[in-house]
Amino acid sequence: MEEVPIQIVPLFGDEPITASNVTISINGSDRARAIAAVERCRTTTSIYDADSFTHATRLAGELKSLLDEIELSRKSAKTPFTAIGRAIDGAASNVATPVETEHKRVLALLNGYVAKLETERKEEERRQAAARMLAQAQADRKVREAEAAQAKAQKELQAAQDEIERARLKLVAQQRENMLLQEQLARELQADVDELGKPDEAPRGLIPGGRVDHLYEFELVDVAATVKAGCWRLVKWTLDIMACRDSVKNQVEMLPPDQEPTLPGIKITKKLNVSVKAAARIK
Repeated sequence: MEEVPIQIVPLFGDEPITASNVTISINGSDRARAIAAVERCRTTTSIYDADSFTHATRLAGELKSLLDEIELSRKSAKTPFTAIGRAIDGAASNVATPVETEHKRVLALLNGYVAKLETERKEEERRQAAARMLAQAQADRKVREAEAAQAKAQKELQAAQDEIERARLKLVAQQRENMLLQEQLARELQADVDELGKPDEAPRGLIPGGRVDHLYEFELVDVAATVKAGCWRLVKWTLDIMACRDSVKNQVEMLPPDQEPTLPGIKITKKLNVSVKAAARIK
């Protein structure tokens, strides 16, 4: 019988909690108050003197107060759901933790055994490669010896004066040439055997139904050495904003008012940021 997947279900009483049976509402008077504040602020379209500046500052304070209320209410409304989420995480962890622990333990056993199998496979491949190299070297040596013997026989044949001796040396030279052809053929056959002995595809997987990945881990121990070698693509660069701000702040305190701070290789853009405190509506 097929097993049913593990299910973790949040319940309210006996009923599952779903997005469709949870209603989120906002108090009508609060919504109206927010809309009224927006409409009231829309009448301010420019700031042209001290009075309009003061009025705009008060409006910004009122809006900030409303935003603070909305944010506080949002967080308060999410509090029970956050607790539910944590409870779900806790329930899942109670089941998953022993399973995960055992999973890691079994994987560690598999990793150790696969490492042993791979070491044995590499050693066997190394042994076979060494045997092929030795056989090929022996075949090459025999060809060289046959070439030398054939060349010696040809030289002796050319130097011979007596007809009987020339006939004998001609037979020897023919035998040496035949021997050379045999050794050359043997070397070619050995080369073919070497090619047949090489794997033409990836080795069979060691984990049925799974795979073996060779993962490398990296730790930057000398950033100066990496940069000096020109290996820029091996690292990612991000600005340390706090350090930049501290440097600019120190420069501003020391530089004359008409001189802007600078940072080597970094573009600095100065922006104004006006903030106001939350304030009650002024009637």
